[in-house]
Amino acid sequence: MAVRGWAAKMQHQGRRHTFSLQAQTQAGAEAEAQELYAQLRAGGWEAVDRFATQPSGGSFDKTDVRYWQERLLIRKGSPPGAAEGKPTLCAHIDHAGTGYYFPLGTDDSDAAASKALVIYQTVLYRGWRTACQMFPREVCLAFHWSSTPLLWTYTNMQTAPLAIAGLAQPALAQNESNRCFFLAEADPGIRRALAWQLTHHLGWRCVAVSTIEAARAQCEDQGASLCLINAELQNRTGLPMPSRLTTLTGSVSALAYSVHADSDAAFVAPQGGLSNYLYKRLPLDRLLEPIQTALNHEPVSFESLRHAAQSYFRSVLNTVTDLEPASASVLLTPREQQVLGLLCKGHVDKEIAAALGISPWTVRGHLKHVFAKLQVRSRIEAMLWSGAK
Repeated sequence: MAVRGWAAKMQHQGRRHTFSLQAQTQAGAEAEAQELYAQLRAGGWEAVDRFATQPSGGSFDKTDVRYWQERLLIRKGSPPGAAEGKPTLCAHIDHAGTGYYFPLGTDDSDAAASKALVIYQTVLYRGWRTACQMFPREVCLAFHWSSTPLLWTYTNMQTAPLAIAGLAQPALAQNESNRCFFLAEADPGIRRALAWQLTHHLGWRCVAVSTIEAARAQCEDQGASLCLINAELQNRTGLPMPSRLTTLTGSVSALAYSVHADSDAAFVAPQGGLSNYLYKRLPLDRLLEPIQTALNHEPVSFESLRHAAQSYFRSVLNTVTDLEPASASVLLTPREQQVLGLLCKGHVDKEIAAALGISPWTVRGHLKHVFAKLQVRSRIEAMLWSGAK
């Protein structure tokens, strides 16, 4: 299944091609594919070469738009300040050991692939810094609440590059406009997007700065109740942050977060079960849910934040055993889960095979079983089922 329309891959006499099909239904596509294969068997590749579109298996160079057409993914997120819309396409772009998911702002596969190529060329010729200033990218924000047991919350967010720097700040309620928090974040795209989201959902005034020193110098004068700090800044200054909660100044508490390219990069699960660790994904509008009860009252002290987080996770852990039986993912074998995970990261069959040390044909066999168990008919449907994260 292609991103747009039906497609079929066929192999004959050592050659393999992907054929775009004209049919609009699965039954019609199956009949069309059977007819093409019959022509291939009867007349060889010359009889069907005019229908062939591209070889499969990731054979194009990254500077070829067809490379990106093979790697488009579905994402449900939206940029800061935008209304939630239908899922659009994105691509994972990597270079020189660094990679991010870039939302492409369209559900048209041709336009999306062209934009992915532009972003890659920007990275290639002008560097990551310029690309991140020009284009929104997805990042994963993670909060580490406890070490024993290991408790994390995380969420995905789109950055706000210079092109959309003029985000209108949400109107603040009159009775809450005097409450203030500081945000210390060096990356301007993350700083703009996170400040907008938190202002929008908390209803507080935000003062966004690029260093901890600036936050420490101003926060008490501004009457700040809380300071959020990028953990990299905390590490550079040596600010002690056990469990990522501490006191920035005499009366202002601080909460650190880490930024990652995706959720897999954020966490490496330790051995053990839920009694030892818990990773909880939160939507962006509930980013600070573990301490929300403390934020609803004044003053917001270190002790009130710590108590709120402990109570929150006690509640979460107490309900884990009461959850409904796991969804269809429990039916997947460990290998099938690996194949599905790599598929959802934008890898084609050949790359999945190389990563797992199996053949592309074995990959396709695993995907066939995944589709049957999840009751989906295509790769795109499987990505949607898994949350495309």
